[in-house]
Amino acid sequence: MSGRIFNFEIDGEPVLGFDTGLDPRAFAQAKLALFLNEPGLIAPPGGAPVETWKASGVIERAGEDGGRGPAMVIHGPHFRGERLDLLVNDSARQNEALAAVVRWIEARTSLGERQVSGRPCAALVSSGDSCPPGTVFFAPENLALRCVRAEGPDALIQGGEWYVHPDLSGTAAAAFTAAAMLYRVFAGTAPFAAREELTLRQDMRELNFLPVRLAAPGLNEKPAGLIQKALSGGAKTEGAKSGLQSGAALLSQFLEILKPAAAPDAASFFHPLSEAERLRLTKEKEQFLKKKNLAVKTRRFVIRNTAIITGAVAAILIALLAARSMVKSRGEGPDTSGMDSARVVQSYYDAFGGLDHQLMEACVTKGAGKRDIEMVVNLFVISRVRQAYETGAAPPIVSAAEWLETGAGPLDSQVFGVTDLEIKLLSGNETTDEVRYRAVYTLWLPFSQQEEEESADAARGDPAAETGRQPRGVHYTDELTLVRKRGNWRIAEISRVY
Repeated sequence: MSGRIFNFEIDGEPVLGFDTGLDPRAFAQAKLALFLNEPGLIAPPGGAPVETWKASGVIERAGEDGGRGPAMVIHGPHFRGERLDLLVNDSARQNEALAAVVRWIEARTSLGERQVSGRPCAALVSSGDSCPPGTVFFAPENLALRCVRAEGPDALIQGGEWYVHPDLSGTAAAAFTAAAMLYRVFAGTAPFAAREELTLRQDMRELNFLPVRLAAPGLNEKPAGLIQKALSGGAKTEGAKSGLQSGAALLSQFLEILKPAAAPDAASFFHPLSEAERLRLTKEKEQFLKKKNLAVKTRRFVIRNTAIITGAVAAILIALLAARSMVKSRGEGPDTSGMDSARVVQSYYDAFGGLDHQLMEACVTKGAGKRDIEMVVNLFVISRVRQAYETGAAPPIVSAAEWLETGAGPLDSQVFGVTDLEIKLLSGNETTDEVRYRAVYTLWLPFSQQEEEESADAARGDPAAETGRQPRGVHYTDELTLVRKRGNWRIAEISRVY
């Protein structure tokens, strides 16, 4: 035992205690006596009957380590085991952690859809001292969380939130938690390891994590694929598409892969890698992280600024006027009449820097480039709103091409647009009905708010630092298919292959 969930004796009898960290007055004010009625479940191995655990009383007691003052401790029947989250987070006990996770999956599977806490910090795994080895105690969730919360915010995040999806429940939630714990055991780090709760939940919902095959190079295909599937929304929840697997099915598959070994050895689930393979995976990991981080920052930058727009009356009016103008001018807007296919491709990418979403829409058909156009529309509106509020200030967003032409020096505006565009014909010609191109280019994206603050901090710390910021670009490769529509070339498909 460790922390505030521990074993001690009352009148010579062993009990399991939950230290709430509250003195009698605070305990009474918080009405934590209600926790006495919340049951836990004890799931022995081998299909033995599940037992119910209930607290039997509360006692004022000094802290175990002697460094804490007296606190109210809720106690109940004796159970000796280790908290699952502490095992999983201990890289030095990888095999013990793997065995404990496998036993947790087996116990959770045996409970079906019964309501128990899915947080690893609320699970104790027995080593065989007080009950059969591998017995899992699912502690009352509110009681366990109260104890872990009293240890500090990091303890709650690492034991209660790192492995729990905010929108899943039942066996679907259990499948996600199992995958997240196995990722931590095999890779040595949690897939979602943010220490701020809102960021952590956003990362989970947006699937912002490094694929397990890159985080744990050499992990065998079956466990890696199953972990990836469960973390990427592969478990079916109520109302989800029928094509997804149920959480119970994923848990069963985890057991099929992991349980056959009597004493699981984490190393046995890896295959050797040549030096060339290891270098290739390292390079792929670096490229993935670079592009993923840039994409996440850009998306959150747009979301954050869009929220500001919708929160202000003036911004709403400007957005409505912009929308009205777009609708009115749609019939008389730009088109691709008289352009050859290469010119249509050139015009599409040139329109980024000018925030010319109308020209981009004129260059495409069948929904091609939808996400690009949405991003440009959002930045267009943001730019107009900021200009309305910051009269006389520098333009909020400048074209990347103009920035490079003027020397690419520091500036106070955001930089956005496409540069270094190279277009290559892959197939077809001007006499056919379809033509394909490859476009290689650099896309310059706006800074996030966090980067702006870091840049400002750096400038304050260095008297020689410029007040502006050096933008960064990322290289992309697109494959485009163009078709004729009413005699004019239009882009029908954009495949971003990087």
